[in-house]
Order: sequence, then structure tokens, then C-alpha cells
Amino acid sequence: MESSNTIVNGREADLLLYGEVVENSCGDENVVCSKSVVKDLLTLENRCDKVRVRINSQGGEVYSGIAIFNALRHAKCDIAIYTDGIAASIAGVIAMCGRPHYMSRYSRLMIHSVSGGVYGNKTELARMIEEISSLEETIGQIIAGRMGCTPREVRDRYFDGEDHWFTAEQAVEAGLADGIYDCGIDGLDGASNERDIYNRILNNRLAFVRPQTTNNMDLEKIKTIPKFANVASEEEAVAGIAAMASENEALKQEKARLQEEKDGLETRMREEEDQRVDEILSQAVSDGRIQEGQKETYRNLLKADRASAQKVLNSLKKGRSVAADLNNNQDQFDGAWDRRQQEIRNSRRR
Repeated sequence: MESSNTIVNGREADLLLYGEVVENSCGDENVVCSKSVVKDLLTLENRCDKVRVRINSQGGEVYSGIAIFNALRHAKCDIAIYTDGIAASIAGVIAMCGRPHYMSRYSRLMIHSVSGGVYGNKTELARMIEEISSLEETIGQIIAGRMGCTPREVRDRYFDGEDHWFTAEQAVEAGLADGIYDCGIDGLDGASNERDIYNRILNNRLAFVRPQTTNNMDLEKIKTIPKFANVASEEEAVAGIAAMASENEALKQEKARLQEEKDGLETRMREEEDQRVDEILSQAVSDGRIQEGQKETYRNLLKADRASAQKVLNSLKKGRSVAADLNNNQDQFDGAWDRRQQEIRNSRRR
């Protein structure tokens, strides 16, 4: 059975790569499924001598694109690549598979660094960064091979977080295309805005982080979630998801506020605790229960176990100060002198 993406005419055929590059189409004929493309190629190379691969794709999943890239590169039949509209992101890499690549004068090619995402701990995030870096190494080698430069030059020039667009003329000059064909469409503006064509879609996504859209949303699966059990349409489900996202953002902000309040309370509690410990130690030194040099030892004990350390301090006997001893001794001296003077006076009276 002939695929809907292939057009066979005798010993020649056209294979259309029109749409987003994905691993599994889920029945959607408006995407480029890597599995279907490889199957089509295996069929066509046995039936046809020449295959024209026509691209109009904003890109998509990196690994699926690499699978298509390799299938085109190693196919046994005569293959030529034609960019009819847009070959962006991983679709642009597919166009560099080593076969002759021709662009319409009105088409665009775009390359940029790999994008991806993951939710998890720091180890999982680090693993994602390593995977993205590895993929950029691979894609950098492919582009460098077409442009006649080094992979390092490709990374420095084009993997800077920006989208880099090429008209057909610029792509030929850079070595990314082998020529320009006239597709016979009149009235197109060759200077049209590249970002309007691309519609600011983020591509080169890794397969396992491909976002869900209303085009491939499975409404019945969504309705198995209790909160969405009664939704009547995909639009209603999307609205519900948007509301949940807004609610989640509000909860995140409230959590941040409460955490800040909690941190403030804990700081004040620590300050009050330190002040109370200072008061206890100062009183113990004043009472003569401990010496000034012992304060830090008892401070650590009080912070580690307040009740036990307080009990130890309370059990220590209060000491007498030097001033008190001097005063007591003076009282004793004054009493003896007075008594002796009284004895002298008494003896004179006799």
C-alpha cells in the first residue's frame, strides 16, 4: 500500500517531509514520523531509481530527525533534497544528509543550538545538560562538514541561543545548499520575515519533552483525570489546564512568601535565644559561679542542651567578690580597734 507521503511516477518518486518531525504520528498525517519515513524509503529504494525528498518543516524531535538523516544518507537509490518552504532546526540538519540539496528562491533554512528540558533533581539536570552538549557536538560535525569549517567554529557562531536564518542565496554561499531551483510560484516576497514563517516555534526538542498540543491531545485520556472528567471539548480542557497553571503560579508565590516569613521568624528566635544565653552567662559571672574565661564553654553547653546546662549552673555555689571580702575585713579591723580603745579608756577611769 502506497504511503500518503509518497508520490510514485514510474521509476521516480517524491517523498514529502511536510510538518513537525516526531517519533510517533499517533495517526496524525500532518507530521513527519521518523518510523514512517524510514519504511517509505525502504520501499521506494526497491521500486524507484530516483527519489526527490521535499522538505517543508519547522523541525521537531532531534533523535527522530537523526534517524531520518541516517536513512536518507544510506539509502541505495538516487536521492536529491528540495527545500520547498522551510527547513528549520532538525529539519535543516536533515537537508544536510550528504545528498544534493536545492532550495526554492523563496524558502528559508535555519540552524540553532539544541533545546530540551527535564524536571528533577540536580543529577538529572546535569545529565540533561550533558545530553544536549553531546547532541550539539554531533550536529556541529554535520553542519561543519557542509560548511567546510570546524565543529568549534559552528558551535561558537551558531549555537549561541539565537536562531540563524539563511535565504537560499545565503545558504548556497555558506555551503548549506548546492543550488536554487525556481518553484514557479509568483507573488511571494523573498524578503518576508523569517520569524513570521517560523512562528517563533522552539524546536530541536528532545523526544521525551515534546509539549502536548491541541492537535494531538487525547481528550478521552484527559477525561480519566477526575478534575477533567466532565470537559466537553479539547478547548475546555486547554482552558482548564491554563487555569491550573495560573493557580499553580499563585501557590508558588504564596509558598515563597511563607518561606520568607518563616525564615524571618527563625532569625528572630535565634537572636532572642542568643540574647537570653548572654544574660544567663553574665549573671553567672556576676554571681561568681563561673569565671569570665568559662563563658564560651557554658555558652556551647546552653545551646546544645539548655535544661541540663542551666541545672549545672544553678548547682554552682556563688562566690564572694574581692570588694566584698575587703569590706568584710575592714569591718573586722574597725571592730578590734574600737574594742582596744574602749579598754584603754576604761583603765584610765580606775
